[in-house]
Order: sequence, then C-alpha cells, then structure tokens
Amino acid sequence: MSSRQFYIMLAIGVLSMKMQKLPCLIYGELGKDGYLLFLAYMIVNILLIGVVFFVLKRINSDHVMSKTKQGLTGAIKGFLMFVASVYFLSQALLLYEHIQALFANTLFDNLSWALFSLLLLFTVFFLAYKGIKNIALNFEIYVWLIVGSFVVISILGVSYTDMSVILPLDTIDFPKVLDNIPQFSFWFGDALLVFVLGLKSKEIKLSKTLIVYSLSMLFIIFMVIEFYGMFGDYSTVQSGLVSVLSSQALLGLNVGRVDWFLILFVEMGAILTCSVYLYYSNECLKTAFHKARPFSLSLIIISILYLADVFYFKDMSVKISFFQGLFSWVSFATQIVLLISLLIFALSVKDAIKNNSKSKKELKS
Repeated sequence: MSSRQFYIMLAIGVLSMKMQKLPCLIYGELGKDGYLLFLAYMIVNILLIGVVFFVLKRINSDHVMSKTKQGLTGAIKGFLMFVASVYFLSQALLLYEHIQALFANTLFDNLSWALFSLLLLFTVFFLAYKGIKNIALNFEIYVWLIVGSFVVISILGVSYTDMSVILPLDTIDFPKVLDNIPQFSFWFGDALLVFVLGLKSKEIKLSKTLIVYSLSMLFIIFMVIEFYGMFGDYSTVQSGLVSVLSSQALLGLNVGRVDWFLILFVEMGAILTCSVYLYYSNECLKTAFHKARPFSLSLIIISILYLADVFYFKDMSVKISFFQGLFSWVSFATQIVLLISLLIFALSVKDAIKNNSKSKKELKS
C-alpha cells in the first residue's frame, strides 16, 4: 500500500465512522456542547498516534515482525489476536448498522432487510476477501467522489445553520464532556486504524499523518456544528448527520430529494471502511487460529456479521444499548490494552534483537 493510499483510507475511514447517527447520540448526552467531545477525542488520538508511530518504527519490518512472533508465546499471541479480531469485527458491525439505518429505514423501508442485506454482505465480503491492496485501490479510485460529496453537503448546509444555538461558550460543562469519553469509544478507535493501516504502508510520516487526521476531525466537527445549529434540540430525533444536512438546500423537497446522489456517494466510503475492518478481523482470527482453514474462518466472521445484524440488532434501542452502553467500556479497555501491549512488545523485541546481534558479534570475535 502506498503512502497516498494510506492517507486516503485514514481520512475517509475517520469521516465514515462518525458521519451518521453518532452526532445525534452525543447531542442526547451533551446537548449543544456535543461537538467538544469530537475535539477531546481528536486530542487523545493525536497523542496515541504518536505512540503508534513509535511502535511502527520499531517493529515495522519483516525481520522484527518475525522476531516478534517468535518472542510471543502461542497462548498470549492467540489471545491478543482473538481480542483484536472481535474488536475489528465490532467496528465493521457498527458501520454495517450505519449503512442499514440509511438503506433499510430511509430509502427502502418496504423491502426485507434480511434479503436485501445479502447484496451488501457479498460486497463487503468480496472486498475484504480480495485483500487490503484491492480495498486501498478502490479508495484511491473513488476518493474525489466521496470527499467531493462530503464537501458539497457541508456547503449546502451552511446557509441553514444558526450559530447562536451553540452559544454562549462560557456555559460549557467540560467535566461532563470528559465523563462521556468512554461511552462513545466505539466510534473513535482512530489510533488502532492508523496502526493496522501503517503495518501495510510504505514511507508514511508522523507529521503528515497528524495533519490528515486533524483536518479530517476538524471537518467532521464543522459538520457537527452545522448539524446542531440547524436542528438544535431536534438533533436527537434526526436520522443522521449526512442524510439530513442538505435536506432543504436543493429545491426543499422531502420526497425525491435531489441531494440523495451525494449521500449515496458518501456511503461508498462507509462500505469500503467496513470492508477494511472486516479484513483485519479476518487476518487477526487467522493468526489466532493458524491451523484452521482461512476460508472457513472468513465464513464464520461474515456469518456472525449477518446474524448479529438481522437477528440481534433489530431496532435502534438495541444498537444504542450495545454500542453506547456497557460494552463501550469493553471497547475502551480493549483499545488501551492493545496499544499498551504493542508498546511493550515493540520495546522488548527490539531490545532482544539488539542483544542477540551483540552476542553473535562476540561469538564471532
């Protein structure tokens, strides 16, 4: 994967994870100050991305990675890979539910989602099965269509935004904003996304990564402010950010809206990002159960995705209680544990390699 593809996938991945129902949920908890949670997470992830690049610098080579695999006991490695697989599958499921909310509940509410979703399931499975290079190429092909649609939607919403809704600024409850950080951890695992993409990328730089990530987050914060300024206290009952931001801009139609083509172009980013997380979930599971047949593991993952979507996440209340409830703390802990584990392994393996090389030199001398 080229560095250009890495930055494209990072930017669209960050936007796609946060562009639909998340702003509505956050407004329900924090009101007009909800956009500050995005800002708080941006700062946290900037720090974590620094840690990720430190880890990548120490382990991102074939030689070091092979030593890393040898240095880990089978049980520890298997457990960590299984945890990572579950985490990435939950990320893919979150995006899958986001896509369902738009297609099944808004566009095609008279069609059976259990049948219609098979087309989407095949799409994300096919992309994930073809590998990360193929996914990266699709991101590169459609980047201007996706990003351009994002920008046009944000511009169309500007004239309907009342900035007084988020004012005055001196009434901000910062402790409440910080208290809600773990509750929305599912949507903000950006540092781990940087790590898994960075393992497959060449010549990426920390400074450019931080610029791309910061600009992506600032852009989504701008859209969230627009959204809150447009709907105010009615933000919590909206179907989502992107699907309503430009609803009154073109001809003011509720039926046959002209802006739907822009929304569908944006959804391409969500589908591609879903396939990214599905791919990494599959890769981690194959590492955890290396003796099992890879295709069988792929079928297990895609079956879990489909069954959970159709039979468990039947309505919005179940989705909210899962992604925003107790399990959000599990996601929060998983992100921290995985990053700490990566940091410990990077430090220990690099030191072990240095000691081995010194020993070999001493033996030769």
